[in-house]
Amino acid sequence: MVYGGKDEMNREGKTSKEEMMKLNQELSILNTISQTVNQSVDLDEILNKSLDKMMEMTDVRSAGVYLLDEKSNDLIYVAHRGFSKNFLKVMKRVKSGEGITGKAALSGESVFIEDYPNTPGALPLAIEEGLKSLAVIPLKSRDKIYGTLNIARREVSKITPFEKNLFNSIGQIISGAMERTALYTENVKRLEELKTLYSISQEIASKLELKVILQKIMENAVELLGAESGSIALWDNRKQRYDIVIVHRLPESIIGKEISSSLTGVIGEVIAKKSPVLYTHYEQHRWWGYP
Repeated sequence: MVYGGKDEMNREGKTSKEEMMKLNQELSILNTISQTVNQSVDLDEILNKSLDKMMEMTDVRSAGVYLLDEKSNDLIYVAHRGFSKNFLKVMKRVKSGEGITGKAALSGESVFIEDYPNTPGALPLAIEEGLKSLAVIPLKSRDKIYGTLNIARREVSKITPFEKNLFNSIGQIISGAMERTALYTENVKRLEELKTLYSISQEIASKLELKVILQKIMENAVELLGAESGSIALWDNRKQRYDIVIVHRLPESIIGKEISSSLTGVIGEVIAKKSPVLYTHYEQHRWWGYP
């Protein structure tokens, strides 16, 4: 029995060899980009070096990264290669959920367009720029969207499964580096908070006068919490009441002010609950007024 001739076997061998070469190429590109981004915790450096390596090792000639500004919900072009100044000026900000890039960021799903000029929603400016095909890769980690990786070509071309997989993998590497950078930044912030708390403890240890100690605690607490002002009230056992003894960025005239024993105001609520109390809209609270 004959199942296939030499020609068929040669074709299969050639296909397997090509697939192996593409796989090795992909692994080499991903390994190089991964090593590059893992050498830094600076976000700008990570993004720019990622684009440089991607363009160095592939046929991509135009690419950029949008980052999501969580306050404005805008995507901002922060790193780019191969676009005109006019294009970058107009496309500097994109609303999340709007246009091809905004929708990809909102959905968290990659978008691949092989004939951009004939795609519904194609931007005239992008067509004038000469963009013919486009890949938009969401940069995300778990449920958090960081932005998008945009890859464009100036010729109509089929985006192969190999390229789709490669671009998605590059996006995952960049996303992982961004998550690591965010974690590093958060750890630095926590370290600064610990330094502040240590400074308070050192100040307390070096001071014996109670009011000096309390004043320092109040000042550091306001700074650490990003608050505008604060005060400390102490219990006067002889008078059986609370009196304000320390203020920071508040009128000194309220020092010595008696806190009513009827348990009203902020301190009254703290005493009643025997726990910290936080107001986000103090003036709308039913205990409005100082204290």
